[in-house]
Amino acid sequence: MKKKLLTALKYLLFLGLGIFLVWWSIHKMSDKDWSDCKMALRSARYILFIPVFFIISASHVSRALRWRILMRPMGYNPSLHNTFFAVMIGYLANLAFPRFGEVLKCTILARYEKVPADKLVGTILVERVVDVVCLGLVFLITIVTQFDLIGQFAKDTIRTNFLKGGSAVLAVKTGILIAVLIIFYFVLKLIFKKYSHNTVIIKIKSIGMIITPGGIGAYPDFVKSVLILYGVSKGVAFANGNLQWIAQTAIILLVGFICLALLPYFNKKEDIVKL
Repeated sequence: MKKKLLTALKYLLFLGLGIFLVWWSIHKMSDKDWSDCKMALRSARYILFIPVFFIISASHVSRALRWRILMRPMGYNPSLHNTFFAVMIGYLANLAFPRFGEVLKCTILARYEKVPADKLVGTILVERVVDVVCLGLVFLITIVTQFDLIGQFAKDTIRTNFLKGGSAVLAVKTGILIAVLIIFYFVLKLIFKKYSHNTVIIKIKSIGMIITPGGIGAYPDFVKSVLILYGVSKGVAFANGNLQWIAQTAIILLVGFICLALLPYFNKKEDIVKL
């Protein structure tokens, strides 16, 4: 009961964070920003949603192919359609309950392809390590190739948040930053020492990403901030960030529910063929 309560409170906390980010983004918009946003939405080329749909869907297929490749050394070769169905249903579940999709897709493949769920957990861990390494390389390349822009952004951020105010205020801010870093270190240490492999995967993902249910608030605000850094007006950046989030979420919902409907149909058909 206590564990369920903590899970519910954590979910509400991240949901509240998402709602707060939505409110904060809207709260900072001036009349001119709203005018730019409306103009951007009216002039947007919505026909581009069609190629975006196929590109994002293809990226999910590539993830299913990668997952199959990781399973082959263990002697398992699940069908591509069941692997893809499991991946998309997992993403669908993550929209409502972050990180639950990782467990669900293992359960689906274990049921329909008879691959042990405990072995699938290991493949997901490998996927996450590869994702983190690739993300780190992209960040490194970005920093090296655009150091002037990113360096100036970092300086402005530090100056705005930590170098303003008197010595007492500066001391308090520095103390808060150190405390956060210490807590972060001990949380990581506790996770790796105490929890099982399955929970470690969930915790690593929650620490490595900005988690809100379905990316509410966080994803659009991140995109908006980056576009502003590159000189795009706040209103246009706000519209772009939300359009990207809507497109990505809509694709996951559409393809996810289609996969959820097709999963039993395809496997029932295969059972009939076997008979």
